[in-house]
Amino acid sequence: MRLLTTLLLILLANGACSAQQEPIAITNQEFGKIYFTKTTPKVTGRIRNASPEELAGLKVTAHKVYLIGDTQGKEVIKLQNDGTFEITVFEPLPYQQIWFMIDKLMSLCLYVHDGVFIDLDLKILKQPDGYQNDEVLKFNGPDSAVCSTMNRYYGFKRKNQLDFDLYAMAYKPDDRYFPRLDSLLAVRQEADQRFVAVHGSQFKFLIDNETKSDYLQWKATYYFRYFSKNRRDPEIGYDFSEYLEHPIYAISNSSKILLKYLLYAYLTSRSERMKQSVDHANLLSGIDSTFGKDYGGLLMFQIEDPDITEQKRIFEKAHSILERDWQKASLKKYLEEVTMKANRVDSLLVISESKNEKSEIGIFKLETPFGGHLFVSDKTTGRDLLKAIRSAYPDKLIILDIWATWCAPCMEQMPYSKNLHQETKRQNLPVEFVYLCTSGGSKEDKWTNKIVELELPGTHVYVDENHINELFELFKKSGYPSYVVIKPDGRTDVNAIQWMHGVTLEDLKKML
Repeated sequence: MRLLTTLLLILLANGACSAQQEPIAITNQEFGKIYFTKTTPKVTGRIRNASPEELAGLKVTAHKVYLIGDTQGKEVIKLQNDGTFEITVFEPLPYQQIWFMIDKLMSLCLYVHDGVFIDLDLKILKQPDGYQNDEVLKFNGPDSAVCSTMNRYYGFKRKNQLDFDLYAMAYKPDDRYFPRLDSLLAVRQEADQRFVAVHGSQFKFLIDNETKSDYLQWKATYYFRYFSKNRRDPEIGYDFSEYLEHPIYAISNSSKILLKYLLYAYLTSRSERMKQSVDHANLLSGIDSTFGKDYGGLLMFQIEDPDITEQKRIFEKAHSILERDWQKASLKKYLEEVTMKANRVDSLLVISESKNEKSEIGIFKLETPFGGHLFVSDKTTGRDLLKAIRSAYPDKLIILDIWATWCAPCMEQMPYSKNLHQETKRQNLPVEFVYLCTSGGSKEDKWTNKIVELELPGTHVYVDENHINELFELFKKSGYPSYVVIKPDGRTDVNAIQWMHGVTLEDLKKML
């Protein structure tokens, strides 16, 4: 009897340990065994106590963190008549972070591992302090516990102001930087312990991992910014061993940004920058030899190029180098999508009408089927180009969009500009959208490919970097994107547009 009791206690203890056992990290070579046996999780939900009119008026979005390419992707959620909805999950990765938002009413942080159902009560949510009511939100399904815990954790972090807000220190690093960073890590870890003491230790491994990812992210930021300015210092060196010892359990902002800045630090160690031309084949091989098959593959996933054709080549080369089957399978899905976009660009270029004619604005290069007209400026100054644009579109409202092919915020604003352009054409308004792309950090073919990829109508001018700088000085602008409005009477307004996503058709009508 005593022997049976002892065996039972051992089994119960082992069961308790396995319940708390950390999952296999994606940086572990054994992760493939999980990836290929795990089903892609489902995220569904329902908004209750909402009228059809209320449902139609809600703006619901999901901002998903991606392992490959962009840090986040936005999905606009379509609500069914009964308030139900579904969020698309791309592949069976662990603890995928999704920021679920309902207008300005609610923001949830989901960690999706096996699947979850979100149950929301709109009637309670709309009440004063409804967000605080425990009845407004309930999670069901396999991930109910982790989503509930991590939402409480992020609320706890915000309340205690524990984020690593170290930008000022990162820009002005000194010998005291790392001791300060280590001290802040200790403070954050102590706060994490207080949270775990109240809410349980089931997901302590995830909280600890996210905190350490934040810490290493800032360390990589330091390397990237400081060492790029002090290459000749013989005491400076790179040591990536601490990163390689850090497992990654979640596809989250913390882990994603860590990988991004670790890549930037590595590029800096090779005297390369993301905005300049890089030998991607040698870069991929170098990453593989420096970081190994597991971490190295994740860093390859972060390499981006604004030219969709070049991005396709990068993914194809990375796919041939990767040795972990799960990484090859994951990249293949993105490669198929990129290939489809690259083929679309090629087909549009084929049916576009190539020209090489001198025009008022510059050398007329291309006329596209989607209403894009591409010019290469041949002016001797930025002011001459500005005069030519004004002369080309008299009595029109001109929206100048100054951008760069490597500028991510520029790309994010282009769809809003495109929608506005289409609305003005439908209403036959005298508005011309003129996009001035700097030659700095880019090439003419990449500029062409990006416009065709976005299928962006309007007037496009490829401009010498010095002439863009001259216009920046004239308009008292300093960064990308920058917007300038030239009214039909010739007056210039440099403050009318800050971001294209905030501009409406009515705003443009008032400017006419």
